[in-house]
Amino acid sequence: MSNVKEFSVEEKLTSLVTLQKIESKLDEYKILKGELPMEVSDLEDEIQVCTLVRLAWKRRSMGSRNSSIKRRKRSRKPIP
Repeated sequence: MSNVKEFSVEEKLTSLVTLQKIESKLDEYKILKGELPMEVSDLEDEIQVCTLVRLAWKRRSMGSRNSSIKRRKRSRKPIP
């Protein structure tokens, strides 16, 4: 005497479709997991570019301030 339940064809097909959906989702996760190092590398590159741009902007700003300070100092010198 068997304790195994017999499933209808409809139940089997429904279970199969559900299993296929789960496997498809797992495949998507595997692909994303494989692409993750590339995504991280791209983000690191983007951060580096932003940092360089910010440093260049600060240098330019400081150069402009230094020029302004020099001009002010020159204008305050008494004429002999």
